[in-house]
Amino acid sequence: LPQDEFKTFISNWEKYKFTQLYEQFSSDVKGNVNKEEFAKRFEKVYGDIDVKDLAVSFEPPTEKVEPNDKGEVTFSYDVSMETVAGPIEFTEKATLVLEETEDEKEWFVKWNPSMFFPDMEEGDGIGLTISEPARGEILDRNGVALAENGVVYEIGMVPQDLREQKDSVIKT
Repeated sequence: LPQDEFKTFISNWEKYKFTQLYEQFSSDVKGNVNKEEFAKRFEKVYGDIDVKDLAVSFEPPTEKVEPNDKGEVTFSYDVSMETVAGPIEFTEKATLVLEETEDEKEWFVKWNPSMFFPDMEEGDGIGLTISEPARGEILDRNGVALAENGVVYEIGMVPQDLREQKDSVIKT
């Protein structure tokens, strides 16, 4: 059944088994996507953004699913994950297609990058940029800074620790 195949796909995905996911791809996807490149790419993407607590929820249909005239069925699923940039949650659709193998017909996933991240297309990448926020500056009515951004050097001394070196340390 297509929903059973999709459950297996989800299980492999939640375990980050990208090579096994590739084996479940439809022949047209395998013809356009290299197995090793796919596995390395998504291992790197998920590693770079530090994906944790990946959960894919799928409510299997209660009635028998009939494929459309192209031999396809579509399922909706929800994804949630924690990343270094915060939580990500989205809903997406997966299409499975019935293909003939050597012995029988089997269901395969018509994968695309937006299945893993919303609005992602083939060739897109994911990057992370960290920037320090700048504080606001406060000027008086004459334009003299009362509070401003800059570098501050601070030196501290404990008088009782200086003892006989007091004069030379203060001078330095």
